[in-house]
Amino acid sequence: MPGRLRRAISGYLHEWQALRGCYPDFVLRDVDALPKGDVPVFTFHTIEPEPFEAQLRHLRQNGYRTIDGAALLRHLAGLAPAPERSVMLTIDDGRKSVWTHGLPLLRRYGFRATVFLIPGYVQDGQGVAASLDDVWAGRIAAADLAIADPALMNWNEIRALQASGVIDCQSHTRFHHRVPIDTAPGGFIGPTTRDAFFDLPLPSGEEWRVAGPGTAGAYGMPLYPSASLMLARPRYHPPTAVVAACVDHVRRQGGAAYFARRDAAAQLRRVHDAAKAAHGRGRMESPAEALAAIAEDLAGSRALIETALGGKPCTHLCFPYTEGTAAAVELAREAGFEAAYWGVLPDRRINRPGDDPLRIVRLKNDYIHRLPGAGRRSLGRIMLAKVHRRLTGGPIH
Repeated sequence: MPGRLRRAISGYLHEWQALRGCYPDFVLRDVDALPKGDVPVFTFHTIEPEPFEAQLRHLRQNGYRTIDGAALLRHLAGLAPAPERSVMLTIDDGRKSVWTHGLPLLRRYGFRATVFLIPGYVQDGQGVAASLDDVWAGRIAAADLAIADPALMNWNEIRALQASGVIDCQSHTRFHHRVPIDTAPGGFIGPTTRDAFFDLPLPSGEEWRVAGPGTAGAYGMPLYPSASLMLARPRYHPPTAVVAACVDHVRRQGGAAYFARRDAAAQLRRVHDAAKAAHGRGRMESPAEALAAIAEDLAGSRALIETALGGKPCTHLCFPYTEGTAAAVELAREAGFEAAYWGVLPDRRINRPGDDPLRIVRLKNDYIHRLPGAGRRSLGRIMLAKVHRRLTGGPIH
């Protein structure tokens, strides 16, 4: 069975299992209205203009309104109930399409959203990119406005985003880290690496290799088995010289062109092992160090965002990969976060007054079209669209 088909089927089965166990009634059944007090929170990554506009149109035509994180917290605490038909829109990572397509469309339809940034990777940049606003004003042609994801917005765009009053900027941790947890590499970063640069399990201190140039800046870097930093698994720290030896070998041998060689991976493994023999095996963190790394990352993310945005409070956290532990939640609280956002959770289907603000559940944005109202889509149609995206290599919601 081809790999892409296998992943599509696996993704479908995983989604169906989550649907049956964790999703609210409006997703699974045709209901006339949301129960009083229920507030669905939806999540996006890449903003695809046509699907996104269709979702915003469904919300507006059916009388839904968007609230921000502060309003959601007041609602959960019972201090100020959210209006009926309230939803919250969240966007993970801070990809370029939030600026180029997301902000103009949200403004056009009168809605708000929250974006969770990865500030350790955000660059200063030169000015701001063109957007749909420039297309609508006739300054550029629509065909000239491409989606540049997985590139991230720069700080100029993020400041303008926050100043717009349409999108609130919060934290997705400092580096969105998956971290190495074993000593033997399973492969090496190269042109066929599918992950976005901010999804790569980089050794601590090696983030600079991808912060500007993206994945190409790390060709040859070993890919060790990994886990989310927020799971508090002790991290493996390979010697810096071992990583440098692999990256430098690829650079000297032609960069991307090197990987066309049939023996490229085997040769890189020999370079890796020789450097390891010369410089040592590296070390594994202790459990205490793993927790300290989480605390440092969370505090660093807040500091970077608040400093870059002129002191705007950053008190909402989205856990990368929707993974974390009770210890990570407590560390987030100690770092000053008042809310934490996940995906689906086994013990909660929706957000209601009285719920823990550090366990906010979110639904994939496909299910906006399952909200009660005219033009509601069938669950079967939505699931088939998911499979099609997986088969064609499109964004996975």
